[in-house]
Amino acid sequence: MGRRRILIAMLALSVGLLVRPVAVGSVVACSCVRDADPIVTAARDPQQAIFTGVVQDPVAEGTPVVLTRWFRGAAPGAVVWLDNAGFEDPFAGMCGTARPPADSEWIFAAYRAESGKFGVDLCSPHAALATPEGQRMLQSATNALGPPAVPVAQPDPGGSTDPVMTGVVAILVGIVALTGLAAGIFLVAGRRRVS
Repeated sequence: MGRRRILIAMLALSVGLLVRPVAVGSVVACSCVRDADPIVTAARDPQQAIFTGVVQDPVAEGTPVVLTRWFRGAAPGAVVWLDNAGFEDPFAGMCGTARPPADSEWIFAAYRAESGKFGVDLCSPHAALATPEGQRMLQSATNALGPPAVPVAQPDPGGSTDPVMTGVVAILVGIVALTGLAAGIFLVAGRRRVS
């Protein structure tokens, strides 16, 4: 009888650990201190990239942006990648921001992460170029850094990864893990009955 209670407690704990991240929200807050002209501040930081580009549909690797302008040095290529982590939990206390809509042109000031992607969040300057704020940021960047480079090649940023297949694989891995857990529970319960 004692082993059954331990087994049930282990199962309840496992389910609780799987459900908690989904059911419980975050309580961490994000605080951004902005200068009067955040693009000029970003232009003074050699670690920040300032660029404009047309945002594409997100994929598992990140959100591709087809470059239209690149400030400070040679452009790294025709497409840069934004880290999808910056778009998680928009406006719910974390520093995530809303993902720009696909097929819209934006200006970004961003740091390159260890992954090679650019990090954009609630505190990093970015705006749609179709807005007065975006045009003001573009003018500030041009005034601070000079005329931008314009990438020549425009390859397809979609990549070869199919987001639907990526989701299917993730679901299958989860099912296999839960099936393995259930099989382990039945094996332990079956051994106890035989003893």
